[in-house]
Amino acid sequence: MGRLDTLDAVGVKALDYYAHQDERQLEAESLGRRARALHLLGEISNLKGDVDVALARFTLAAQTTKRQLELDPTNPQRIFDHAQSVFWLGLLAYYEGRYSDVRPAFDEYLAFAEQLVAIDGEDERWLTELFYAHQNLGALLVEQQRWQEAVVSFDRALEVLVELEQLGYPQTQSRADLNSWLRDAHLPQLNFEQAQFHSAQETIGYQTLLEQDPGNAMYRMALAVSFRGDAKFAMINNDIEGALGLLLPQQMEIMQLIAVEPDNTALLEQQALLYRQISSIRLLQGEWELAASLANTCKELAESLQKRNDSNLFWRTGIDWPCTHIVAAVALHLGQIAQASDKVNSYFPQLMKMYEDNTAGRDVEMVLANSALLLGDIALASGNQSEAVTYWQQVNTVLGDEPESLTPRSIVVLITALKLSLIHI
Repeated sequence: MGRLDTLDAVGVKALDYYAHQDERQLEAESLGRRARALHLLGEISNLKGDVDVALARFTLAAQTTKRQLELDPTNPQRIFDHAQSVFWLGLLAYYEGRYSDVRPAFDEYLAFAEQLVAIDGEDERWLTELFYAHQNLGALLVEQQRWQEAVVSFDRALEVLVELEQLGYPQTQSRADLNSWLRDAHLPQLNFEQAQFHSAQETIGYQTLLEQDPGNAMYRMALAVSFRGDAKFAMINNDIEGALGLLLPQQMEIMQLIAVEPDNTALLEQQALLYRQISSIRLLQGEWELAASLANTCKELAESLQKRNDSNLFWRTGIDWPCTHIVAAVALHLGQIAQASDKVNSYFPQLMKMYEDNTAGRDVEMVLANSALLLGDIALASGNQSEAVTYWQQVNTVLGDEPESLTPRSIVVLITALKLSLIHI
């Protein structure tokens, strides 16, 4: 039995106990413990991809914690319990790309955290909540490509960490996690030195934690993720072998972690992302068959994840479709024009609709631009020059309207499309 299944079984037993009690007769502390059990079970269900079960559990918990807070609005434990309900419901909306629902939830969570700190500004638990609240808002702003605002939120989170450290509470893990987000906020702004610094600090942080606790699965996964971040900078510095040297050992590491927790979708997601990243490098190296093989594995993993939870937007826009794009690019290079076209068009109409409806996050614009660029190449290879130019001009429409949002990758794609348009117009 994996760790998630063990925790799930314990949580179910706790709920079974409360199910045999008359809720009207339960004291406030008992109701609070039941809500916390529901939070735990909801978190486990979410990790296993059972999003409907997770939503039901978090909603039930929220009903209890809201009622308890209304009865005792200045009790810090009641505030904390309901803040967790609000956070988890907001996070599920975040995963599903319902960003208009996320911001109110994260703002409310921040308000509860500020209320707790106002009650006791030296309590580690309440300061930690305030840290999470600022970091969560920053993460949302990164997803919305509001990079500078994200940095402001992360800087506020850092101020809270410093305060915690001054009170004698080590924050190695929180610092490492925050550094990963600061990297993601600075890199699109072309602040390479700052971004690389934060990426390195993330890796150092998790290496330190693993030295203290070598068997910790969460730290092992986080370190593998941080190496993926470091590999991005190796690629920026044109060090392909250095990037592969960071990435390839993580395949075995993630596989070992999955063997223990085969239902942990966070691990399965990281495995898919690792294949995506390596396949894109192999594509750049001209290792066509290897790139396609890795991308197909990535696509299979993404499809497996979507069978667990088809409402998770990132598994489509951030994994499945980018890997399908790589398979199509290989097919075009090998002269398989019809196959390449079929692959891209298997997702392009849905992707275009998401873009037009403004219902997706930062991944959609990049995938759409890459796909339009490739469709232009496919059209040109088919002898349809005017259609090719139309697709390349579409890249400019997607990426060129907001220059301040351009990332290093999107700049390359935009310049390529513009050059092709000028040559073939």
